[in-house]
Amino acid sequence: MPRLPRPPGPAAPLGAAASPLADARRLHAQGRFPEAESLWRRLLAHPEAGVEARLALADLARRQGAVGSALALLEEAAQRA
Repeated sequence: MPRLPRPPGPAAPLGAAASPLADARRLHAQGRFPEAESLWRRLLAHPEAGVEARLALADLARRQGAVGSALALLEEAAQRA
């Protein structure tokens, strides 16, 4: 039975495993904001990704016109940096 082709998308470097952080960055860059937001929210609890997640969520909030939420996320990111 023939194998189905893989869906198009950027290839990960050889030996690199996909991570939620890399996936969130990729989805955000591709403009797939609802999917990216879900991953960014999961990453809020991770100390090494929390600041980046807050900055990304601030960007998404700004794009949706939620300026107050965006500012609050930026302040949280600044406090944790």
